[in-house]
Amino acid sequence: MQILFSCMLITIHVMIVIVFNLVSPYEIITKYSEGSQKKRESFEDFFNSLSKDGLIALDKIPIVKDCSTCPRVYFPVCGDDNKTYTNECRLNCANSNKTQVTKKVRMGPCFIFPQ
Repeated sequence: MQILFSCMLITIHVMIVIVFNLVSPYEIITKYSEGSQKKRESFEDFFNSLSKDGLIALDKIPIVKDCSTCPRVYFPVCGDDNKTYTNECRLNCANSNKTQVTKKVRMGPCFIFPQ
C-alpha cells in the first residue's frame, strides 16, 4: 500500500511539472531514471525518433503508410469520422491506407453523444 501511495505521489508531481511546463517529460525521465547514457538515448528514440531536446516534433513527421514510424505519444486528434486518433501522425497514416480522406476536426478526443 505504501509503495502504491509513493507511486501516486511521484505521478502527481510529474504531472504538475509537465502541466506548468517547468521541464520537459524527457528531462523528468532522465532525472529519475538510473542507467547508462545508452539506455536514455534508446528510450528517447522509442518515445519519438524525431524529437529534439525532449520536444515532440509531430509537425515534422511525413505522411506514411507504415504507422510504426509514428511517435508513441498520446496527443489525441478528433477526425471528421468521429474517431479519436492517438496523434495527428496516426490520422495521416490512416488516411494513406483508405480511399476516403478523414480531416482533423479539432485537437483532443472526439466526444460521442448518446442518441
